[in-house]
Amino acid sequence: MATANYLLKIQQHKHEVLRLYKRVLKVNKQLPLELRQMGNSYVKDEFKRHKSMPMSDANVKKFLNEWKMYADHLEAQMKQGLLIGSDLSSQEMNYLSEDQLGQLYQLQQESVKSDIKTN
Repeated sequence: MATANYLLKIQQHKHEVLRLYKRVLKVNKQLPLELRQMGNSYVKDEFKRHKSMPMSDANVKKFLNEWKMYADHLEAQMKQGLLIGSDLSSQEMNYLSEDQLGQLYQLQQESVKSDIKTN
């Protein structure tokens, strides 16, 4: 019985992750082409990297919550016709690991390249 419950939880978790992944890609479809391509590449890479994390890992909840907030935030910006994105606070920056700071820098460099191409 416990095994059946565990397997059910795994299936539900996989379904939740897949639903969020599809939602993020759907939201990204509203972005300008170059941002969409960069964003989709990043989303796919991030979800692939976190695919093997144990469901019980506390970071999984944080990972999923952050992507949900991203989708919520971007959807709200699109509906209101606002500029896309937002700045990170210094407090948020302090929580980032060295790896995350490196990823953020790479994204910033890619977005600058996209700006140069479109201007």
